[in-house]
Order: sequence, then C-alpha cells, then structure tokens
Amino acid sequence: MSDDGGNFATSVAAVALDLTKYGKPELVVGYELTGSGKFLGYDVVTAMIGSPTVDVNRELGNGHAVVANGVITDYEARYGSKGDCCPVDYLKATVGFTANGWRVQPRGVAKTAPPGDF
Repeated sequence: MSDDGGNFATSVAAVALDLTKYGKPELVVGYELTGSGKFLGYDVVTAMIGSPTVDVNRELGNGHAVVANGVITDYEARYGSKGDCCPVDYLKATVGFTANGWRVQPRGVAKTAPPGDF
C-alpha cells in the first residue's frame, strides 16, 4: 500500500465504528509510513452518500491515534534541539464529525502519548 506521495506503508490496521452517528460505521485505516522517520497516517473512509470516500487524511510525525467514544484523538511529536531522537512533547488534537462536517480541533500539548490503536 502506498499514499499519493509514493510512500509505502509497513503496517496497516483498521477499526470500524459509527463516528458520524448516521447509523453506518466509518472505517478508520491507520498505517505506518516508511522513510527516515516514524510517520503514522490514517484515513477516515465514509459511505454516507454513494461510493466510499476518504473524508479525513492525517499524517503525523512519530504519531499515535486513539479511537474512542466516537472521536479520534491523535498526537504528533515535537522535537527539541536534539533533532528527531527524542520527542519533547506531543501536540494533541481531536478529529470528529459535527453538523458542519469533519473538524480537527487542537487540544493543547501532552507530555506523553498513550499507546495508539494504530
């Protein structure tokens, strides 16, 4: 499997659940991308109207994502002066569906990231 940029995924996992509350499950597909760093990518695939489409695409450096309670919470590493060796902290965001569509909402900074579903 590869993304639009030609990066290949080394592992793929999927979770099906109803994130939109329209009675049909969405498919959240997570994948680790190859390259010089550890990148987590994930897509939210919906089929609300017609054919399945990718409605959300996220790629996170040294990322983690947790799917729970109808929301995806993701974490992207930030690095200090030591470069890519050691994350200083993580930018936290939630991805969810509202009456106005999909939204990525920044949720501040976390010192650590929990083990993710992907």
